Amino acid sequence: GWILLKSQCNVPERQQLSLAKGAIAGWQSRCPGGTRTGADPALLHLYAEEFIALGRTDAAGCLEIQLDGYLRPSEAVDARGRDFFPPSASTASPWGMVVGNSEFGETTKSKKQDDTVLFDSADRTFVPRILKRITAGKLSLDLPLFPCLTLSVYEGLFRKVGKSLGIASLRITPHTVRHSGPSWDRLHNLRTDSQIQDRGRWACSKSVLRYKKPGRLLLSMSSLPESVRTRMPVALSHVLAHF
Repeated sequence: GWILLKSQCNVPERQQLSLAKGAIAGWQSRCPGGTRTGADPALLHLYAEEFIALGRTDAAGCLEIQLDGYLRPSEAVDARGRDFFPPSASTASPWGMVVGNSEFGETTKSKKQDDTVLFDSADRTFVPRILKRITAGKLSLDLPLFPCLTLSVYEGLFRKVGKSLGIASLRITPHTVRHSGPSWDRLHNLRTDSQIQDRGRWACSKSVLRYKKPGRLLLSMSSLPESVRTRMPVALSHVLAHF
């Protein structure tokens, strides 16, 4: 893109910046990118439980919504009441969210508007319960769902809990949550590739290929300490007690 916009050379684009292109190719070969496929939702529920223990029920609710909706961290943290719509009795529609609300001149990271996410996951039926609680009195209003939560605070909570659980080396972050829903849904055949792509709002089908490689997720989860494993199955029930 820089070449096409700035170059004044009378040389074909493919022949320009040859050393830079060679350096990039060499770096990619030496340090290939890892496969980011998320974490077991049960582990994330444990993170949510720990958030509540730290007095941050807002962060716990944010995590659960982000997990189910495949949301980017900023989309979840910055969510506002006017972005959500409750179930319709006449159409039997589920809870939903508009990302990149055109009414307010907003766009998504990919510069799109009015992307829709429906909270209708077959194995995460508790999410509407959380949505009903955190949107109470805010639906249709331009009010933040999490007024005391910023992205930096959210990230800091993940680091703090990872350290307290003894799993800081796994680097579970808010961005991990973005990848966890699709990884889990693909691993257990809860959604097709095209459904995952649409829900995650990825423009390229290649972005979904990573979720066909569950080995990294399973390998990471197999290294969890026993103290964490024993708490994971009951963490969600403890979280829901606060919603």
